[in-house]
Amino acid sequence: MRVMTWNILHGGGPARLPGIALAILDHRPDLVVLTEFRRSLGGQLRGVLADHGLEHQISSDPDPGVNGVLIASRWPAEPMPIEVAGPRERLIACRTRGIAVIGVHTPELTRQTESRLLWRDLTEAARAHADQDCLVIGDFNAERWGVDGTDRRRAHRGGSRLMGRLQSLGYMDAWRAMHPGEKAASWVSWRGEGYRLDHAFLSRSLGVSLRSCRFSEGELEDRLSDHAPLIVELSEGENPSGQGPPGGPGAKNPAKTV
Repeated sequence: MRVMTWNILHGGGPARLPGIALAILDHRPDLVVLTEFRRSLGGQLRGVLADHGLEHQISSDPDPGVNGVLIASRWPAEPMPIEVAGPRERLIACRTRGIAVIGVHTPELTRQTESRLLWRDLTEAARAHADQDCLVIGDFNAERWGVDGTDRRRAHRGGSRLMGRLQSLGYMDAWRAMHPGEKAASWVSWRGEGYRLDHAFLSRSLGVSLRSCRFSEGELEDRLSDHAPLIVELSEGENPSGQGPPGGPGAKNPAKTV
């Protein structure tokens, strides 16, 4: 099972959207969690994904011009109720193939009220499914202080504490588990500052199925977004799409690994 998450930067935009759609299809995912998904052009993107097998789709239904979250799956996906006191369009959940999938795009930590509320909502949702197969995935706008990223000048120390909440519930940081001791940046500013903001956390029971976790840097090089896609592979032999081994077009070394 190949899972992909990607922040597509304000919905993709007319010029970037065709490249974004092709990049997603090139990775041959079985499940996609897109952040900064927008309704304005989202219908076109959803149609392309559906035409290529990702037909079971759930959206956080953002208002026009507002960033939201989209989950698209090859298999039936049942929406799961989730309490959201923070920005409702930034947190959604579904169940597919027995896995609870929580898609998230937390506000920047400098937006203190919104960030605090959504992290509380996210933590409670993760806690409710910690004893099941559960995947928490998306753009967290946070990283571990002094461990992740390639630039420390503007990193927010609070990110380590917030992500520590998930790990205290038994969730595994998939990228860190596969790349101990390495640093990587999934988002790079125009100044060249890099941070690992996009993550996949796996519950204890799902963590045993982790095969690989990597960033694809080709999309950053092509300027399709300011974020790199994150691709997670689970359980060899459980990919019913028969889409082949990990790798796929666009797969390179972890983005900005140093």
